[in-house]
Amino acid sequence: MYIIGQSQSGTIIDAQGSSGIFTVKSGINFTLQNLTIKNGYSDNGAAVCNQGGDLTVKGSTFTGNSATGDGGAIINVGGTFTVTSSTFTGNSATTNGGAIYNKASTLTVTNSTFTGNNAHNGGAIYNKASNLTVTNSTFTGNNADSSSIYVTSGGAISDS
Repeated sequence: MYIIGQSQSGTIIDAQGSSGIFTVKSGINFTLQNLTIKNGYSDNGAAVCNQGGDLTVKGSTFTGNSATGDGGAIINVGGTFTVTSSTFTGNSATTNGGAIYNKASTLTVTNSTFTGNNAHNGGAIYNKASNLTVTNSTFTGNNADSSSIYVTSGGAISDS
């Protein structure tokens, strides 16, 4: 399945804080390209919850998404996930991965920007028991919650 927008400013999916946006089931190939996804809200993966599919994100923006659990913008569990030339700004998760939570998967990030994302661990990316490759990407102002009484790690990336 492909969702290809006209441009990041011309194609905007706004959940208005009321729900998660996409759920990708195991065995599905899913591509998001040239669009903005904002204001998703859910327990895990407020914009995209990938449950074992092959997820590709190209030239897209994720902003203002919020999870009460893991993966403020995207949670990827058991699938292959590729991010290219995309921007993650102001996403948050209560626990892990302000922008992205990746578990038992392969995640490749190239030419992307992460700014102002927040979580308890992994302000931008939380990578657990997974293969992670990050190339030519910028991380600025991401935050792991240091106010917690528990140990926090990785303002930008936490890898466990």
